[in-house]
Amino acid sequence: MLWIACQFPACANSPDRDPIAPRSVRLTAEESFESVRLRMGQWALQFTPDVCLGQWPNSLLLEVSPSLKLWGGLQALLTRLQAGWLSLGWPREPGVQMAWGPTPRAADWRVAWGAPSDAPLADLPLRCIPELHSHLGSLARMGLASLGPLLRLPRAGLTRRLGPLSLQALDAGLGRRPDPRTPLQPPRVFEQAIELAQPSHDRALLTEGCRRLLQGCVAWLQAQQCGLREASFYFHHGHREQHLVRIGLADPSCQISRIQSLLHQRLEQERLPAAAHLIRLEVSVIEPLSLETLDFFGGAHRGSDQLRLLCERLQARLGDHQVLRIHLHDSHQPESASQLTPLKSSGAAGHSSVLQARDSPPPSALPPRPLWLLEAPLALPIRANKPFYEGPLRLRAGPERIETDWWSSPLRRDYFVAETQDQRLVWVFRNPSHEWFLHGLFG
Repeated sequence: MLWIACQFPACANSPDRDPIAPRSVRLTAEESFESVRLRMGQWALQFTPDVCLGQWPNSLLLEVSPSLKLWGGLQALLTRLQAGWLSLGWPREPGVQMAWGPTPRAADWRVAWGAPSDAPLADLPLRCIPELHSHLGSLARMGLASLGPLLRLPRAGLTRRLGPLSLQALDAGLGRRPDPRTPLQPPRVFEQAIELAQPSHDRALLTEGCRRLLQGCVAWLQAQQCGLREASFYFHHGHREQHLVRIGLADPSCQISRIQSLLHQRLEQERLPAAAHLIRLEVSVIEPLSLETLDFFGGAHRGSDQLRLLCERLQARLGDHQVLRIHLHDSHQPESASQLTPLKSSGAAGHSSVLQARDSPPPSALPPRPLWLLEAPLALPIRANKPFYEGPLRLRAGPERIETDWWSSPLRRDYFVAETQDQRLVWVFRNPSHEWFLHGLFG
């Protein structure tokens, strides 16, 4: 086992002697240090599922041995953690201190000690062991200041002087007895709010506040190996007034750059009614991320990825209901065989239509179909026994009989491919009354 202890510095103490986190880290001015520590623990869950609170009121413990190879080793993981603490607002000086050890207590002792990682535990000052704080005076009078000389004393005498709980804590720190910990669990719903220094319309300031919230959201998603399709940002600009900005993704994702790019484009299109003083992010619906096989040579899936990103950017710029897709219906009637639906509301339908298309006959076996259908068939006049559309039409192919809906409203049409005077192809049909209609235009 390998435990990493992270100790967060406090900038000051409140009158009741509780630590206070630096303002650059707190999301609101009133956020407590305990809330900050829990939020840091939730963020660290993306690296390992075993994150728990340390013995000190400003420390976290991470058990990283199962996931150490995934992150490239201990030093690479420590570098990632340090960069993450800086991005979350912790200052460089005094920065977040980290130490590691074979047990959670040993890691907690080392981070309080502040000595090099290769320093032996025998030289550990006794003040770094919380269970011995009430005995430091008597131990000092005995000439004991470090762990090594203490452990060389007879155990029975130590138990009488320090009590069994202190000896049990020493055994747990040295790996002589189990030391079970309760790991933190990610919340079911992500909701965080950040308070701005002053109300502002500035897009750069609002984007930075949203980035801070997205950092926690992405870590929450990665801890559960899930992605989001929709995120709701609420910009508060009054006592009870708020403005909603919602972004949608074509497929579940936890990439912060992708989500932030869509948000930036959406904010450029939004007009806030007043200066915002608080931003709140809510994510309630998440989906598991699908596992994909990486193609060393770059296969055709890259084109579909680019298409999804293009659709997302268009939705962010034009609105969700301005980007449509063709949704197929099982109907012989041409005007009912497809329907335009918003892209984000037809993700499942899109997948089902792809599956259905695999079993359909090849395109060469299907009758010709126009690219554009009119909203309603256009009645055509008849001149010299021929349908007339910008001149007499010449029938090139057909007829194709379409007869359906006999149980409700019978439909019977004979379709033809016709050619206009300027050699354009159109789709026309004739009903049982020998009336002609224009229904579609070929590309």
